[in-house]
Amino acid sequence: PLKKSGSTLPTLSNVKAMDPHSRCRRTAALIAHLTWCTLVPALADHCTDTSAATGSALLQRRVALAEAPLVQEFTAEMYQAPGPGEYQIHRCDDLSALRNDSMLPLQLTRRQQLQETAEEQLRVAEEHLARHDLNASLLLRLRQLEERRWSQERVALSLFNPSMVPLPEEWRQSPEERWLASFRHMELSEIYDRQFFCIPMAISNVMVLAVLDAQFRATRAPSLLTLQDVQPEQLQCQDLPGGLVYLGPEDPRLFRMPGGDVMMLYTSRRPSKTLECRPAGRMYIAQVMEDLSLHGHQVIPFASERLGHPPAIAGKALGRWEKNWGPFLYRDESGEGKEQLLVEESMDPHIVLSLDDDFLAGEVVYNSTSPVVEEWIRKKFGSNKTRLHGGVAPVLFTEALPGVELPPPFYISILHTRHLPSGGTVRRHGDWDLSVYENYLFAFEAKPPFAIVKVGQKLLPLVPGRSVFYCLVAFPTQMLRLGDELMILYGAGDATSRTLRLPLQRLQEFLE
Repeated sequence: PLKKSGSTLPTLSNVKAMDPHSRCRRTAALIAHLTWCTLVPALADHCTDTSAATGSALLQRRVALAEAPLVQEFTAEMYQAPGPGEYQIHRCDDLSALRNDSMLPLQLTRRQQLQETAEEQLRVAEEHLARHDLNASLLLRLRQLEERRWSQERVALSLFNPSMVPLPEEWRQSPEERWLASFRHMELSEIYDRQFFCIPMAISNVMVLAVLDAQFRATRAPSLLTLQDVQPEQLQCQDLPGGLVYLGPEDPRLFRMPGGDVMMLYTSRRPSKTLECRPAGRMYIAQVMEDLSLHGHQVIPFASERLGHPPAIAGKALGRWEKNWGPFLYRDESGEGKEQLLVEESMDPHIVLSLDDDFLAGEVVYNSTSPVVEEWIRKKFGSNKTRLHGGVAPVLFTEALPGVELPPPFYISILHTRHLPSGGTVRRHGDWDLSVYENYLFAFEAKPPFAIVKVGQKLLPLVPGRSVFYCLVAFPTQMLRLGDELMILYGAGDATSRTLRLPLQRLQEFLE
């Protein structure tokens, strides 16, 4: 049709040089032309050999992506320390293209419900636009995007920050089903704040639940969980520099309760009825049901709140942002007591909180500092006081590990730091280096106060990716012990999910 009308078919290089609106229209025309040249023999006279070959390659890639694993396995040998070029500034479009290349086409459950909810949210956003509320125009753009996307038969998603537990036997619909997995996905606006490192001005987080086989391929349609699935309120807000609109639940962590229930921890901002507010990020918990829905979702309350005080840990008020708790089960040394649900809340100091049967946090707080950690920071970063972050559920070892000079039992987990290659530890306004995530194993005692006793000197070989947030990201989210190896799950570049398998005999290498 393009040839008959005399239109000029754009090349891929020409498309990249166009403004975003033209690029979208012309890229769609190019792909449609290439696809029809491949599928319809009657159009052969109007197609070049190059068009047919390229169209075939596009279709093959689409089929391959539809059958691709949702978590990619990377070996330690695939890791290379980032070179100088990895730290250099890239155009906003280049970073977006990296993310788009990682998207996977998925057929979702509850499409009609998602579409109806998106239409209602669009109506609410239009009302706020009419009242000229803060950031309403950005919210409207984001809601328009979601209203269109959730109506599609297949939706392209960038799934990252994975978490997995073995799928309960009674949930299995076929013999090959093995894992229940959760992921994070971000809907991004096409508007960027170039003053702040090309960060998208409107972001809507969603969570995805999927059932996977042994090769991490989806065995049935995944479930997409939006803000409206986890909170009944209509709006969230976030007052950040540049007027950023930042919505939705993020970074889910799956774990099993002693009774077998599958639970999910996740972060979300406290809701508001208007956009003009300064909310705080809090941790939420919910039970995952067999139909991949959530039940009983609630913000995790703190013991101080029951007494009418603001949320606090060991007398210290929470900051505006609470996220990345690492849940684990603990039984006292006698082995006779009830298993308790605990969470790692902080690395330095190492703070471990109890969660009771109602998921009340902080009735018992274990707070320890470690000279091992202080010495490790001094050797790694000199006089710079860097922040340590966690979020990976610890794995208990009741036996000695080859070459690891620790008496069992003990827990092993992962901490990460974020710093600038120039030597700083905080990304400064106007500094256009990519900040880098680095990850290390650490061990702590398997008894209160759960003091950290060892931190590895060698960097874990997690292959990072460049993020639209101008970071070089390899973000660990979970460890699972599978026989004689550890499987580490992590997100790369805020766009893809990856895994690294480490034999237990190699752990000494990363705990020296």
